[in-house]
Parts: sequence; structure tokens; C-alpha cells
Amino acid sequence: MFSAPHFPCTPYGRDEASLPSFDLRTEPWIPARPSNGGAAVPVGLKDLFLNAHDLADVELALPPASAGLWRILALITARLTGLDTWTEFSDWAQARAAELEEGRFDPAEVRAYFDVRHPDRFDLYGDRPWLQDPRLHGADAQCAKRSGINKLCWGRPAGNTQVWLRHTHDLRPIPVPSADAAHHLIATLYYGPSGRCTARTAGQVSAGDTAAGPLRGALSFHPLGRTLYESLLLNVPFVEEDEDGPAPWERDGLPDPTLPPLATGLAGRLTGQFRHAVLLRPSADGALAVDATVTWGARITPRLRETWSPPEDPYQIHGERADGTVAPERADARRAVWRDVSAILQDGQHRGRATRMPRLHRHLRHGLPADVTHAMRARAYGFDQDGQTRDKQWFTATTPRVLRWLHESADDDERAGRTRRAIREATEAAEDAGWRLERQIVRAWKDSGLGGEVKRGDRSPWSQAAADHYWPRAEDLFWRLVLDEDPREPGNGFIHLAVDAYTATTDGYRHRPRVARAVARHRGALFKNWNHGPAASGEGAA
Repeated sequence: MFSAPHFPCTPYGRDEASLPSFDLRTEPWIPARPSNGGAAVPVGLKDLFLNAHDLADVELALPPASAGLWRILALITARLTGLDTWTEFSDWAQARAAELEEGRFDPAEVRAYFDVRHPDRFDLYGDRPWLQDPRLHGADAQCAKRSGINKLCWGRPAGNTQVWLRHTHDLRPIPVPSADAAHHLIATLYYGPSGRCTARTAGQVSAGDTAAGPLRGALSFHPLGRTLYESLLLNVPFVEEDEDGPAPWERDGLPDPTLPPLATGLAGRLTGQFRHAVLLRPSADGALAVDATVTWGARITPRLRETWSPPEDPYQIHGERADGTVAPERADARRAVWRDVSAILQDGQHRGRATRMPRLHRHLRHGLPADVTHAMRARAYGFDQDGQTRDKQWFTATTPRVLRWLHESADDDERAGRTRRAIREATEAAEDAGWRLERQIVRAWKDSGLGGEVKRGDRSPWSQAAADHYWPRAEDLFWRLVLDEDPREPGNGFIHLAVDAYTATTDGYRHRPRVARAVARHRGALFKNWNHGPAASGEGAA
């Protein structure tokens, strides 16, 4: 029988001097890549903002943590620059342009924010631990038990979950370096699962279940500039509301966990929608997180859901549901990010329904310096999850300089419009050819006699092979069409790619007469939208 290893810990108590420290202002926990090249070097929050103009990017190994971190950094950026104080968009856009021209954060303002206004609110293990709830343990603990460090760490089995890929379990928990624990903390607050959790009693409410995190299953897009400084400013959205609430680390008191999350102003949208509450337990020196409690942090009852809804996230594509409501588009690990480029540049039909581009991208259309506009790329963070506990795959991708086509000045409006149209048409042609390929490959398999019945909506054993052949080649063609100086119509190029994929997938089976007949019978439908006009000539038709 295994015995749990012992790690000296400091329990939470009332004596602040006895608590270990891991100060996120100064401790190196955010890997940042310098602009002049080289490997990423971990830095603290204060150094990150003081040197943002000399940094190119932040590179966390956990994409869900990166998506949450960008929202946190965007809010701090707004605080440092005053972009959270404007109520008119034109004034706000002018202020943002002035900050971009400035080229760096004001060092005095950075030090004032971290060292004067909030000097004790960025400690991972302090009396008010950052983004955590100290009420979960201590003299009046609201949780009788802890959850275990494995419950916090993404990718580890926890509780009764079977050990498959990692040999970690609750009988032998492995501590986590505090820097990594901060990443997992952010990921849990934004992407945490719904369902059963460690029981908590707060006031008159005692429960052992929680709602899903605000970004559960989300796909979000973040603009990137030439430096981290530009990227941070570009990630600040404009919020029309006059009143802005405090971020969790700015609040004097702790929120009532029996109520739904507040949605006031910029802070409410970016850092105020958490459904979970977390408390880390450090080692004696603060270098490791050795235990954790993960429980519910807000209550959203079924009756409350009838009248309450979270604010629209500014970094996500939103689509209309069949009942007329609007919801964020969910991440799908099977979809390459380029297939959503059209939807982040313009409103329209996408994935078979009406969609709205991310709200932030509307703010990028006006008031930016030309050199900033022409350099803008998009970074996507996705986590393919269900609403409860099943995590399929997280992913990240960065596009070429496509966000420059959001800009609509008098000089480039025609070119931007032509390029957006080319992107939309290429996306529609690629999706149509891909859909027909999937449909015909399933029908050919059903008629081939090679296997059992394929139910309506199911994929066939040929489906994945056909998709693997088609979609990477479709991506190459897409970028050739839309990034050219003179964007071209897709012509029949994607149809040719679908036919090639269909042929390559079925070629090894066509020596059987029945298979050959089935393949030939369904091949013709791939040409249904064949373009016979002059637009079909050129590379798009190849």
C-alpha cells in the first residue's frame, strides 16, 4: 500500500506573518519572448509591463491559461492607461491611439498600480491570495475538506478517475511549482467543469456542485501587434457602461458566493465571471503548491437563468441559435482556425447560421495608426470541451496579418472590402466542397458493402482519411487566394481538392466491382457547384 509523501506546509491562519509568499508582481511566472529573438524568459507582472515595449509575446505552455491571462492583462492595461475611464468611443479611440504613439507604459504609473494602490493583492499565498477565496479554510472554514492538488492541475487524473497517461493519483500527489500553479489557477477559473465539486457551506447555502467556467468550451481570438505593448493595448475593449466595478484583486471585501457573478463594466466582463472558488496550500517556503481546494464560487439557479445572462465576451464569435438567442461559437478541435477567419472580420453566415464578429474587432476598425493596423495578426485559443467534465483537446494558432482588413479608411476601404469578400467566398467554397466530400464519402461507404450500417449523421471509416487529405490542402489554397496582392475568386480549386481526396481515400478499394460502382455513383455529386464561367480559370481552378 502506498503512503502519501510528506511536504512541510504552512496552514492558513490569522497570522499573516506566518504565511509564505509568492509575489506575482516580482516572481518570474509569465514566460515572455524578447522582441530581438531568443527563448522566452519568465518575468513577473511588474517587469512585464515595464518592459512590454521590448517584448514580443507571452508564451504559457497551457493555452487555457493563456486565454485567461490575456483578459487579466488587458484589464490591467486599461487601468494603467486610463482606457477604462472613457464613455464615448471617439474619445476612447483617440486615447488608445495616443498610447500607441507613446510606445511604452509610463513606469511611474506601473509602479503606482502595483506598489502603491495594490501592493498586497498579487501574492499567490498572502492574506488575500490572488484570485482565491481565503474563506475556504481557516478558523471559519467554509469547506470541511480539500480537493487535492490533482483537482487543480489540468491533464492529471483526480479522485476516482483512472490513471491512463500520467501516473499521478491522490494517494501520491506531486506538488506543483508555484509559477505553474498560477497558470492552472487561471485555467480553472475560466475553463473549470460543471458538476460535482468539494462541498461548501456559505451562509444558508450548502452545496457540492458548481456551474461551468465562463470560457468552458470557448474559442477566443486576440489581436497581436509587433510588440507586447501594442498587443496589450489592442486587446482592451471599449465598454459603453458608465460604471466600472473592481477586479477581484482590487475589491476591498470578498464577494457573496451565493449570488451570480457581477457584470459591471470592463472588470466584470473580463475578470468577474468566475463560477469556481479556489484556494491553494503552499509549501513552507512558498516555492510549491502542495494542495488545493476547488469548489463553487457563485450560484446560478435554474430560476435565475430565466432572467440572468452573462455579458457578451468581446473576444468570441457569436452565433444565432434556432430559438433566436445568441451564444458564443464553441471550439472544435477538428476545425482549423483559418476556417473562422471570415467570421472574425465581418458579420454574416458562418457554420450554417448568422454570426457576429467578436465585439473587440469592431473597435479595431477605427482610430489606429496605419503601421499598427497593417501589422495586426490574430491569435486563437480554443478548448474543445463538453459542458461538464470531458476535456477533448486544447489548441492555439496564429494567423498571418489578416486583421489589417478590418480597417476602413478612405485610402484602403476598397481593397479591404475586396479582400474580405475574397476571404468569405474562399471560406464558403472550401466549406461547401468539404461538406460534399464528407457526405459522398459516407454514401459511397454505405453502398460499398465493406462494413455495417452507418446511421444518419455518423461518419464512415473513410471520413477521417478523406478529411486529413482535403483540409490541409484546402488551407494552403485558401491562403494563396486571399493573401495575394490581388485576391482572387476560388473558382473550382476546392472542388478539385475534394475530388482528389475522394479518389485517394477510395483508390485502394476500387478493385472490388461493388466498391468501384459505389465510388463512381457518388463521385459526380462533388461537381454540383462547378463553375463554368471565366472566374474558374487561374490558380483557384487548379
